Amino acid sequence: MKTTTQILVIGGGPAGSTTATLLAREGFDVTLMEKEVFPRYHIGESLLPSCLEILDLIDARDIIEKYGFVRKEGGFFAWGSERWGLDFTKLRHPYSFQVVRSEFDHLLLEHAKSQGVKVYEGTEIRKFTFDGDRP
Repeated sequence: MKTTTQILVIGGGPAGSTTATLLAREGFDVTLMEKEVFPRYHIGESLLPSCLEILDLIDARDIIEKYGFVRKEGGFFAWGSERWGLDFTKLRHPYSFQVVRSEFDHLLLEHAKSQGVKVYEGTEIRKFTFDGDRP
């Protein structure tokens, strides 16, 4: 295993995979380490329309579209006796997705790999050292 990198991203969920992808595309040597092996169970399946902008930014929207997740054009919410709905079709991005997080996260991690990110799964960080006075 390589023991040095320009940028180390710890965690391969959506934020980690997206960050690693963006940095690798800017020419940085990026390594991502994830404690679990993907696909792995995780909650948080409902994406908002604003997520489409991030998927576009990392060129992953087509991957998500083609995978076949349920496309949703709104939502209904209940909190106690309160009820309200949202119509996504009136927004700049008129839809979003209901995803299976294990599959969604795995797609983003594989996309990061395809962009040059070195990914180590099943790797827990217990200690690391900096070279010099700064991280």
